[in-house]
Amino acid sequence: MGEIDDKIKKLLKGHEIAGLDTMTFIYSMEAGKLYTPLLKSIFYYIEGGFAKGITSIITLLEILVKPIKDQNIKAIKDYKFLLNNFPNLKMVNIDPEIAEKGAELRARYGIRIPDALQIASAIENHATIFISNDNKLKKVKEIEVAVLKEITDQ
Repeated sequence: MGEIDDKIKKLLKGHEIAGLDTMTFIYSMEAGKLYTPLLKSIFYYIEGGFAKGITSIITLLEILVKPIKDQNIKAIKDYKFLLNNFPNLKMVNIDPEIAEKGAELRARYGIRIPDALQIASAIENHATIFISNDNKLKKVKEIEVAVLKEITDQ
């Protein structure tokens, strides 16, 4: 995993706080998937305190849909535990400032409401990078957006 670790160190260098999109959590829990090694390295970096992670309560909503639909009680508990107990990760509520910033981002870039709120949560909590796998979010200029596919292709 050395090459991946080097990519993550390079990607997150100078970023004290990283915003994390919902898919980073979903992909990391799906063992054997394409982005699993990369995400393990990102979460190891955050767990080790080299950077802090920020995500919004939107992640909890989005991440629980499939397990609830499948009545997968274990996955529900695992996801909730992960989001509430992961070292150096903060899950933030949507407050009026985040909602207003989300509205600005949505108006400026035409991004979906959940994406606007996720990025606004990161920005309002002083993140300087947002990690996603949605290439459409690269048009947001208020924060650096890193796309998993592009990281793996480097």
